[in-house]
Amino acid sequence: MQDSGYGADVCINTGDENFKEAISDFTDGRGFEIVVEAAGVEFTEKLCLEIAANKGTVMFIGTPSKPITLQPREFEYINRKELTVRRSWM
Repeated sequence: MQDSGYGADVCINTGDENFKEAISDFTDGRGFEIVVEAAGVEFTEKLCLEIAANKGTVMFIGTPSKPITLQPREFEYINRKELTVRRSWM
């Protein structure tokens, strides 16, 4: 984790080996209240459901260029965490 220099409290690189541990440390194991997905990439579309907190909000902005399939355990994040899933177009 590092100061982003752009007004964000922290910047976590998902390319780092231990990024999920960094997220857990930063959020005290709760996950983020709001997660914004802007890449439209399968990895990040699924990851945002995982790292959102219980009763958190996930905002999809990115437009995927190919189909994205959720496995049952990935879909369960929406139900079990009682997530609010929203979308925005540009």
